[in-house]
Amino acid sequence: MGTWILIAVVVLGYVVALLVGWRILVNRRRRRKEQDAAFVTMLLAAVDNEALPRIEDLWDMFRARFETLDLSLPEHSHLSRLLRTAIAGVAADHRGEGRQLEKLPHLRELLFRNEEVVGREEARAPFYHTPQPERQLLVDLLELTPGDRAIVRDKLNNLAQSITARDEIITRLGEEGHKSLVLARWGLVGTAVFSLT
Repeated sequence: MGTWILIAVVVLGYVVALLVGWRILVNRRRRRKEQDAAFVTMLLAAVDNEALPRIEDLWDMFRARFETLDLSLPEHSHLSRLLRTAIAGVAADHRGEGRQLEKLPHLRELLFRNEEVVGREEARAPFYHTPQPERQLLVDLLELTPGDRAIVRDKLNNLAQSITARDEIITRLGEEGHKSLVLARWGLVGTAVFSLT
């Protein structure tokens, strides 16, 4: 009898931990969507009130809303996505005669100015989202001249080896994770069967 209670407590604890983790993830995603929607609403109101004459004013509003001090490439990319959402919302608004549609040129101008910064940042730090070994090889390739064919071939071979090694690691980890899950299931069944005896 005591073993059944122990198994039930363990299974219940496992289920509760999974539910709590899932709930935290769902809440985090919902909060992010709500923050984005609130920012787009605030952006449209600010454009309507002509409170954003300069791109710097938009950046200040973004910093204040998302509580960030420095705008790096990911933040500028996020802001561009939010500007595109605002533009699409205004353009798709069926009630958007006159005053609503007047926002589009200013929103497009703000998007253009922000995209200029994104372009400069990507030129300064290209391949930002690429892992470090591959990023360094790609940056090295950008700096080569057309006469450096042998060096280009070596860099591309190094890049290919790095990608292959990373892919093998990911594949192996996936297989090991699957094996661990199967063993955990068998262990749970074995524990339940063992406790019956």
